[in-house]
Amino acid sequence: MKLLSILLLILALSIPVNGNLSSSTNQADYIIITVPQFAQSLQELVDYRINDGFTVKIIFVDEIYSEFKGKRRSDKIRSFVSEALTYWKEPRPKYLLLAGDVEFVPSSRDTSDNSAFTERGEDSVSIDVWYAINKFENDLKPDIALGRIPCNNDFELETSINKIKLYEDNLNLLNKNAVVLSDKKDGYAFDGVAANFGELFEEKSYSVLYLSGYTESNIEILRKNLISRLNSGVNHFVYVGHGNPFLLSQYRIFDVNYIDSLNNYDQPYIFSGVGCSQNFDLDTDSTLIEKSLFKVNGGCVAYLGSSGLNFLYSSRDFLKPFYDNSLSQVRQRIGECLLSTQRSLLEHHFELHKRFTLTGDPALKINPDFILSSNT
Repeated sequence: MKLLSILLLILALSIPVNGNLSSSTNQADYIIITVPQFAQSLQELVDYRINDGFTVKIIFVDEIYSEFKGKRRSDKIRSFVSEALTYWKEPRPKYLLLAGDVEFVPSSRDTSDNSAFTERGEDSVSIDVWYAINKFENDLKPDIALGRIPCNNDFELETSINKIKLYEDNLNLLNKNAVVLSDKKDGYAFDGVAANFGELFEEKSYSVLYLSGYTESNIEILRKNLISRLNSGVNHFVYVGHGNPFLLSQYRIFDVNYIDSLNNYDQPYIFSGVGCSQNFDLDTDSTLIEKSLFKVNGGCVAYLGSSGLNFLYSSRDFLKPFYDNSLSQVRQRIGECLLSTQRSLLEHHFELHKRFTLTGDPALKINPDFILSSNT
């Protein structure tokens, strides 16, 4: 009887909401927006988060499209999230996961209005954070911690969920190692910005490996050192430099072809980029971020970086406070750290900082000495 009661409770907490999505009788701490084909695979994450103390609701995009109005599908999704943040029963949603690539769960595609970007061929960029900004509030500050698992199939989704569970279940065993990789000097102060991040980690008693200053003659050695260190176990990997959806550095220090060399099964890392265009939204081949997230027995558990072009110092000024938050005395979940950073910066630097996207679970616990707050 007790087992049956538990199973019924899990079912009640995790089934999709049917009917009026605006109803004040709805309640959830954690919302997952997805499509029916991923529902079965998502149940493992749902159960995991329920055991973590959350009330979880799965919402299918077609339910949203049929109930809410808007010119774009993304407008309808934002309207739903705003309704949930405003009218759902307390405690209202704190975490929002978009489960699926943009083919399944669209992003808000915004026109680029920075001449420096349009001159380099960027006409638009995907902005997931748009969903987190409550349209009933008169500001540009996000109101919910948001992340995306950009999966195209159940195998990718299940791989990502397995990494999330592995990372959290071994949280107290994680080492305090970090890798900071700097691009080759070509007129930009990549080394200086990389040093900023390295010093921040060292202040928090991390052991930091700096990789920089490479040339055509030593790039292969540096690449081997990078892969070796990632495979030996790091908690954070920060890249500073040029990039595109398929590689780090115009000199290809690391690209999609090297993902198969990663076998850091015991410790998937948190990956962040002070660079450009680490996209999650292309409809062609898998990007570097997608391959890293969905690499079996290796790669990263989450990535934070710009989904479009960006500037070096703008990226630094976003990611540095994020790390200040995530490495602070009282540990949080990655989405909480990101939300705090966004709320402090987005209202005044919206055009550049809105591009930063978390690919991963926003409720991911981070850092070895994570302290679970009373309200999760």
